[in-house]
Amino acid sequence: MAKRRNYGSVTLEGYDELLAAFARVRDVVTEPLMSNEIHGAANIIGDAIKSKIHDVRGNLRKGIIIQRMKKDRGGISTIVFMNYKVAPHAHLVEYGVPHDRIAVSKDGQRYMMGDPSLPFGPFWKVGPMPARPYFRPSVDDNKGRALDKIMGGAIKIIGREFEKN
Repeated sequence: MAKRRNYGSVTLEGYDELLAAFARVRDVVTEPLMSNEIHGAANIIGDAIKSKIHDVRGNLRKGIIIQRMKKDRGGISTIVFMNYKVAPHAHLVEYGVPHDRIAVSKDGQRYMMGDPSLPFGPFWKVGPMPARPYFRPSVDDNKGRALDKIMGGAIKIIGREFEKN
């Protein structure tokens, strides 16, 4: 059995005041104040996504939406998402297309997409296309900056409140 050594004692003074200060911080950092900070963090990520997109027409860039969520869902949240009505091809650019698309008719006949003899009309051939990820890498690269924005805003809010008193 190991020997125990007595290194003395530690007295923590001001514990009640510390708990009162933490309770005050919880009351100070309110949803309306933090909502702006969280939306600012979402803008950092949204702008990073838009800057990483190599889009000729601009539909991918226009499809990135930054939106505050309704409060009835509980808490504060802002989301960054792709509007697929504006850019229905966004997932194809993000993940790529590994092979040529092949259409199969009801009788089992195989047609290459783009073949004008297709029984249900001509389609564009979608060939292999490498993935050009823009969304996930931008989120991964900038989540630290977004968190710093949120934490910095919370510290400013707390600092303003404690300077008043």
